[in-house]
Amino acid sequence: MEIGNEKSDSLDGILHNIWFMLEQGATHSDDPFHWPVLGTTAKEGCSLRTVILMKGAINQRGFQAFGSGMKPTLLAK
Repeated sequence: MEIGNEKSDSLDGILHNIWFMLEQGATHSDDPFHWPVLGTTAKEGCSLRTVILMKGAINQRGFQAFGSGMKPTLLAK
């Protein structure tokens, strides 16, 4: 898998590469990041679910995914 040009030895480089991989997963259905597992936590406990990445925006640090309800959800921004 090709990773962005940023060096991974700095926090900025690591973050850039993570967002690059998420964007790749959103645009390439055969990419391992197309089906990530999203974990959340609340008073009731932890929850893990597989989502399908649909859109990624490296510059805005946001992405949209489909969960089990199959409605697009903005997950980060």
